[in-house]
Amino acid sequence: MTMGGEVTGLPQQDLVLVGAGYAHLHLVRQWRMAPIPGVRLTVVSPDRELTYSGMLPGVLSGLYSADAATIDLPQLCLASSARLISAAVTGMDPDSRIIRVEGRPPIPFDVASIAIGSSPCLPPAVAGVSEVISIKPLGDFESRFSAAVSAVRSRMAVATHDRPVEILVVGGGAAGCELALALERWMVRRRFPARFLLVESQNTILRGYSSRTVERMQRELRARGVALRVSQSIVGVDRREPDSSAGEFLLKVQFEDGSVQGTDLVIWATGGGPMPLVEHLGLPRDDRGFLLVQKSLQSISGAPVFAAGDVASLLGCPLPRAGVHAVRQGAMLWNNIQHWFQRQPLREYRPRGFLSLLSLGNGRALADLAGWSFEGSWVWKWKDAIDRRFLQMNRIAPSPLEEPGPGATGEGGRVSSGMRCSGCGSKVSASVLKTALGRLEGTTAGGIQGSRRSPDDAVVVDREKFPVDVFSVDFFPAFLDDPYLMGRIAALHALSDLWAMGARPVGGQALVTLPPGTERQQSELLYQLLAGGLHELKSAGAELWGGHTTEGGELLVGFSVAGCLDGTAPLLKSGLVPGQSLILTKPLGVGAVVAAIGQGQVSAGTLAEALHWMLRSNASAARAARQSGVTSVTDVTGFGLAGHLLEMLESSQVSARLQLQNVPRIGGCRELFERGIRSSLDAANRKRAEGRIEVTAGLAESDVALLFDPQTSGGLLLGVPGDQAQQIVTLLRQKGDEGACVVGVIESPGSGPGGWRIRVE
Repeated sequence: MTMGGEVTGLPQQDLVLVGAGYAHLHLVRQWRMAPIPGVRLTVVSPDRELTYSGMLPGVLSGLYSADAATIDLPQLCLASSARLISAAVTGMDPDSRIIRVEGRPPIPFDVASIAIGSSPCLPPAVAGVSEVISIKPLGDFESRFSAAVSAVRSRMAVATHDRPVEILVVGGGAAGCELALALERWMVRRRFPARFLLVESQNTILRGYSSRTVERMQRELRARGVALRVSQSIVGVDRREPDSSAGEFLLKVQFEDGSVQGTDLVIWATGGGPMPLVEHLGLPRDDRGFLLVQKSLQSISGAPVFAAGDVASLLGCPLPRAGVHAVRQGAMLWNNIQHWFQRQPLREYRPRGFLSLLSLGNGRALADLAGWSFEGSWVWKWKDAIDRRFLQMNRIAPSPLEEPGPGATGEGGRVSSGMRCSGCGSKVSASVLKTALGRLEGTTAGGIQGSRRSPDDAVVVDREKFPVDVFSVDFFPAFLDDPYLMGRIAALHALSDLWAMGARPVGGQALVTLPPGTERQQSELLYQLLAGGLHELKSAGAELWGGHTTEGGELLVGFSVAGCLDGTAPLLKSGLVPGQSLILTKPLGVGAVVAAIGQGQVSAGTLAEALHWMLRSNASAARAARQSGVTSVTDVTGFGLAGHLLEMLESSQVSARLQLQNVPRIGGCRELFERGIRSSLDAANRKRAEGRIEVTAGLAESDVALLFDPQTSGGLLLGVPGDQAQQIVTLLRQKGDEGACVVGVIESPGSGPGGWRIRVE
């Protein structure tokens, strides 16, 4: 029982950022230092890793590695106590204040902001031609360009003569000029002969820059062999199937004056148009389709929606679409969003001139400021220092012991509350339940008396329709701040016990502990959790049969589940015999990743891979196991691979030999182990294995640690006939379990008490 005062709970209001543009990055950084009390910050972005556009030319030129120009969005959000939803937004309803998200329930907001950038303007006659490569998305541009060049060179390899690859770059603005010079260096570094043509529809390149800067850029283009064609627009690109033996061009580019240019590749880097999403936001737009905002950056509709960067068009104040404005607007956006929540007047963004630094791709750069122009290696060092400083600001890694600042919300801010009770008095209110459950889709199948929507105290199962044979339950504290994903993972984790026994899931009940909060926030959190769980239950052919909710200090989620064996014998942990092989269906390392999430130390790539496997159902692996005559099965969860294998060995009275190098792992988890990041269950799992595990001398601790790492929604461990092991692995991989590997063999028990043990090589 909490005796009066304040308790940590759910937030009272929600600020949702759509996109991870530069203005939003500034807001997330500021949130880390001074969050708005009682407000939760959510970032919705399909990208976990962001490529900084200012450094992309340097990456292509070989001056930076790709990692050096990348911002890890999950780490930044974790460090700032901001919730990250890694999904694509599909629309918005400003009146209802919801944001529609692909493949999941909508997200409510009290205030929203949009910073999704812009999109290159490809004419309809050009879109869809695979050899026309847009500069966006930036993150995979180099890989797309490299693949296209390889395809062209492969086609040319059978030609009777060798000629340079012809590359046409569309767009003579800053992006197009930098890109042409960077790609020229990219080809030179690989010793690929190439010719470049830069096309601009205006009568000059770098429109808006000083004449001296334009002259310097033209001279540099000529010196590097980049031809220039101005006052010409491309009206079409035709793809044909040329005679490869003659080395003919694959593309014919048609200009507005009727002329035609043959080329191999077209790189599109023109000025940006609005992203397709803008049409579905329900907000006023200008004549080009960009979101129309007041100088305060708030939508002219008056809705509590802001926009910044390239997606925004300031009413009565047209601005060039340059990253510097997005960066500067970040400070104004942060100021005005605070003022909105505090009900204070909003301020106006006042644009001013700025320094423009253009990479020449060879360790030199151009500077343009107020009519002045500079060039040289010292300018590049200046640009490099500015770019690196920007990256460093957005690569915040908090200390594992660091506490969030005052008002930090995590899953919520600090909300005033009366005295909260334990026991049945801690149950969530009936109105919260009714609101959340009423929003879930689908109805309970026939054969059930009582349901998640009925007031009955329990569910009555018709045994003729649902001959339930197997029951299990699992729940744990939430380790992600995305409730929909937590609901999915918790359901899969619980269902895995049924699949491991060869049972068919038929129903489940939710077990949820919600932090204290307002009725609106509690019902929304519960709805998101249950919607995720229901998604996985329905995918498994099971129903949600209600459950139980209570209030507590932290968010807990789990499910009790029931399944049918349909007349078949259950798959048990016993049944292993010497000569069998052990197959593991998913990589290990989830425990270290979860620990790293709690410390804000997990990289975007590692987190993405871990989530991929946690959200991978064990259903198909269980069916394949049953069809293949597997004799012994368990799912690898909290006790780790060693602990769950020891359970199998003890019940079968046999030993096992593991080939540690064959045990699959999540990328990046070795580095986490090397840095000393371990699950809190690591020590207990090691202690349990004492005297039963023999590790060959010389094996690295960062590899051995994998054996004791607890898994959430882990894979299955299968005992299979040795002569069928590879065939079963192939079957598993064909069914989607591409991580499946043979990790060891079963041996006769050794001497000594019990005799059963694990030998690790």
